[in-house]
Amino acid sequence: MPCKVALAQMEYQLPRLTRMWSHLERQAGGKVKGMGEKQIEVDKRILRDQVSEIFCSIINRRIIARTHVDNVYTLC
Repeated sequence: MPCKVALAQMEYQLPRLTRMWSHLERQAGGKVKGMGEKQIEVDKRILRDQVSEIFCSIINRRIIARTHVDNVYTLC
């Protein structure tokens, strides 16, 4: 199922985002965040939102499939 594959890929990428932006500085000093740190946070947020959407779509598909199965059995 393509949704499950996409979900697995995104969950795999999430903890590895830090290494993807190693060419950018992570902190400019003190409490100020550098460009790399901001980009990592943005990417993590986007990835988490995509994971949430795909997970909800999988759940909705299961609910719809279950409803169809229940309807078939009630007709018999």
